[in-house]
Amino acid sequence: MCIEWRKRDGAGQSVRQEGQAYMAPQTPVLIVDGNLQMTALLQRYLARQQVDTQAVSSLAEAQAVLAQQAFGVVLTDDFMPSSDGLALLRYIRQTVPSTRGILMTFFRAPALCQQARAEGAYACLAKPFRLQDLWDIVQPALQGLPAPEASRQYDLSGPG
Repeated sequence: MCIEWRKRDGAGQSVRQEGQAYMAPQTPVLIVDGNLQMTALLQRYLARQQVDTQAVSSLAEAQAVLAQQAFGVVLTDDFMPSSDGLALLRYIRQTVPSTRGILMTFFRAPALCQQARAEGAYACLAKPFRLQDLWDIVQPALQGLPAPEASRQYDLSGPG
């Protein structure tokens, strides 16, 4: 039995490779976080999952990039220079509603995550989180599926 997997070559074309599981082409993930170490960690991890990423550190940069390119998911920190993740979620909801926004936050306050969902967030993920927990949310978001039930619990766990 031949298992196929498609990846993009240097020109962005889909290339068939045998012997690995097939993975449907995905739109890239935009990471918006002022913490360069966090951004680098997320980019490395998502690259291992065969997901293309782009990273910026502010609301203005994110808006400029979103106006130029389609993204399946935006991972945003709740704190950014001169703005916050809720403002970005609001922008996504109003301008590119097909993009799924995921808010990453150090605060485990249910009220913050409820507000994020009201602004259109697909999910809210409390830092620190396991990378597998992130993938358990990002993967279905990229596939256009509803947020997993477990992702509703990440934002409510622990002291708040």
